[in-house]
This record gives sequence, C-alpha cells and structure tokens, in this order.
Amino acid sequence: MDRRSEMGTELLEIARAMLPTLRERAADAERATCLPADTISELVSSGLFKAGLAARYGGYEIPLDELCDIIATLAEACASTAWVYGVMSDHNISVGMFEPRVQDEIWGNNPEALISSCLMPSGRAVRVYDGFMLNGQWRFCSGCDYADWIFVGSVPTNDAGGDSEPPRLFLI
Repeated sequence: MDRRSEMGTELLEIARAMLPTLRERAADAERATCLPADTISELVSSGLFKAGLAARYGGYEIPLDELCDIIATLAEACASTAWVYGVMSDHNISVGMFEPRVQDEIWGNNPEALISSCLMPSGRAVRVYDGFMLNGQWRFCSGCDYADWIFVGSVPTNDAGGDSEPPRLFLI
C-alpha cells in the first residue's frame, strides 16, 4: 500500500514528466560538468525544489523518504541532475533547522534561493572580531553555478597560522 503524501505524489509525477527532457540533456551535462541552465530553471519553476523547503517560505516539507523517491526518479534519466537536486534539497532541509533569522536572511526575500556546498575543509578561516574572514579556493561544488548561497568547510586558524578550532561550515 502506497502511503505517499498527496504533495509527494504530485511532485513525483512532475519528476517523472521531466525524464525525457533530462535524458536528452544528460550527455551535455556530463560533458560540461555542469547542469544546463534550463534544467535548473525547470526544477525551480516546477516546484521540485520546494519539496524539502519550510512551509513558512512556501515549501512543502514532504517526508524525507518521498524526497529520496524524487531523487531516485530523476537519476533514471540523469544522475547529475539527481545529484545536484539532492544536494540542494538537503540544504533546504538543513537550513530549515537553523534559527529563524538565518532562514529569513536566505529565503525572506527570495523563497527560491538555492544553496550549494563544498564541504571539504579548504581555504583559510581566520577569526576576526565579529566572526571569520574566509580566503581560498574550494573545489567540487555541486550546483554552485546556480546557487544564491553556499556552504563551505574550513578549519579556523589562530593568528600564528595553526589550527585553533575544529572544522566548521560557513554559510556565505
């Protein structure tokens, strides 16, 4: 017996309808190592990115297993699309657990804002009086070409340049 929510069922059908187009674009995405802009645009306009987004920003907050079904369905046509969609959808869920003022900064004026990530600690994070100063390069950042925000991992250092704190994620 399928116990999928009504919204989960609707979003899964939307994902299934996208499969022929995603199949046509899959080779281009692979060659370019980046999803076509049309794919991201269609994921946004179709409402699929709202699956894990908080309801207060117009999201659907569907159960995680239903979101995983959408990811798996997209992967039938284009693994790259499924990967980027899954990463960005996960960040909607993760940031949805942050305090409201952070959520408002991200989605208050743009409920369609997308969040990418490069979690491997890289670059340099130095503590300054009101936070951290980041500098450096981060690699392998899925979806970064279309992201409004990004999580990056780094290990904060002390003034002498040595590690002073455990690795952290920074939301930029």
